[in-house]
Formats: sequence, structure tokens, C-alpha cells
Amino acid sequence: MPYYWYKAPKLYDIQPDHGPTDGGTPTRIYGTDYKTDHQLTCLFGDEPNQQVVNATVITSSEIECIAPPHTSGRVPVRVSYRGDRGKSVSEPLYFTYVDRPRIISLDPPCGPVQGFTQIVVKGRNFVELGANSAFCIFNETHYMNTTIIDTETLICSTPRLPERERSLPAKDLVYRVRVTMDKGESRTTEFTPFAYYFDSYLTHVEANKGPVTGNTTSHLTGKGFTHPNVCNFKVRYGALEVTPKVHNDTSIETISPEVNLPGAVVLATSGNGQNYADDITLHVRDLENTFTYYQEMFANYMHPQDGPTSGNTKVTVRALGLSQYKFANGTIDDSQ
Repeated sequence: MPYYWYKAPKLYDIQPDHGPTDGGTPTRIYGTDYKTDHQLTCLFGDEPNQQVVNATVITSSEIECIAPPHTSGRVPVRVSYRGDRGKSVSEPLYFTYVDRPRIISLDPPCGPVQGFTQIVVKGRNFVELGANSAFCIFNETHYMNTTIIDTETLICSTPRLPERERSLPAKDLVYRVRVTMDKGESRTTEFTPFAYYFDSYLTHVEANKGPVTGNTTSHLTGKGFTHPNVCNFKVRYGALEVTPKVHNDTSIETISPEVNLPGAVVLATSGNGQNYADDITLHVRDLENTFTYYQEMFANYMHPQDGPTSGNTKVTVRALGLSQYKFANGTIDDSQ
């Protein structure tokens, strides 16, 4: 019986052109001269380790093959026919195998319900596979763009927690985080939790003045200081961060840091050391969340230096640093 060799197919595109090393990626190969009356095959790799996979015909110019497992790297993919003993093999296209990404840690692992926490993801096998291919996936539904720093580090922001979920118990305000390098075709097999909390806020600062040398102990009143999902509670004096002593959900204690210049600064709280609660009123120093630094005075003149025990002696004092205490009423006491 005579045997007729088929003309080798001509290939012009393969999509997707990458997938995980454990295989299973459905791959479409586009070309011409596909003879559909005989079993088409895809040949992944080179001899002697070439793997042959049966193709499914989609159209006369499109077939699909499931990528077999393979070590990481770029491999040739050819199309031929079952049993033709290599006589009708196409020129290759290329498919890149990548190790499946893995997450080791998130920093920070928690953030406020309004989202926009920038998290640093540490892991393995983070690679660029083209524009808009890498994402952090939250709860399998929210795809957030990423910036890949290197093969072990990427950065992404958290999504806003939907309003309908905010009434859930704290234990349910936790999203499962995965990453993908190829638009979700393959993703980390394990997930890493990210916990949401509600922002805390301040209502009163007891001992709201202190010297620029710092070390003033203040007692802060407010709410939300002990939410179960808080992971790194901090208080910020202007731009300087301190770790408070938390007494309960409405009371914390802080020690002011040293600064260079006197003046009023806004106090703000954060549950993760990154996202700080908004100021009560922008560009206004509200008593509820303001601490005022002063320069310690240096007195160089006092007259008279004595007086009767009955008091009521008017004393003139000259000192450096007095102007910082002068209020609109012309005195050093703003309660007058």
C-alpha cells in the first residue's frame, strides 16, 4: 500500500507562549497546511527528551495542545503527524516554561478597610512575562497590578474592602492572596492571608505640650486601638513614628520623640505602620490630635530678686524662648 507524506505545516503563532513547569497549559498553535484527516501532534522540546502530545483541531488553521510537564526554560514546539517518522515536521515556535511562583511573606500583613496598603511580597520565581501579566489576586476576584522588583520581590496595593463585607466579624475580614505572572493562567498553589481592620482615631491628648528634647509622656484617648486584625500599631508625631503602650481599645500611652524645632504637630495612629488615619481637619491644629513642642527657656535677668512673704511683688524676667508662649491675647496663658 503506498504511503503519502504530508507537507509540513507552517506555524506563525503560539498562544500563550509560556506556562508552569508542571504542565497543563492549553496552548493554541496557529498555522497553515494542517491536514485534518490524520492525527496532528505537538512536539515539545528536542530529542532525546522530546514529548509528543496529540493535538485537537479547532479550525483548519488552529489547533490546541496541552503543554506537558517540563523543566524551566525556553523549548521549541513543532507540529507533525502521528506515525510519519519525522518526515512532515514544521519549523519550531517557542514555549517558555516558568517555575510556578511562590509567596513566602507579605509586609505588612494587614491594612485598613479603605485599601491602598502597599504590600511588599517576598517569594520565589517572580518573572516578567510581558505587560499587564503579573498580578496579586485577592480572594480570587480582585486582580491588582504589581511591580516586580526582582525574582524574589514584588509590590502591589490592596483593594478596598466592599461595604457589604465590613459588617463581618474580624476573623472574616481576611482575604486570601495569591500571585500570578501570566494573567492568572497559573498562580501560587498556596495562599497567604491579608487582614483588614478599621482605622483607629484620637479624641483627646492629655499632656499635649513638651520640650523639643522629647521624652514627654502623653495619654491618648480614642477608639479602635485593639482591633484583632491590627498587626503593627504605631503613633506618628508629625513625621516621626513611635510605638505606644496600649492599655485598652480606648487608651494608649506615648513618649514624644526628640525634634529639632518647636511647634505644633499632628498625632496620628496606624494599625500597620504605613496607613495613618486622616487628620480631623486639614491645615488646622485640632486639640484632639495635636502635640506642641516648645524650646526650653534660658532666663538671664530677674528683678527684683526678693520680696515680702505676703507676695504680690511684680517681677520682671528676661529669657530666651519666651516668644513661643505668646498667644493672641498677648499673654503666655491661652486660657485667659
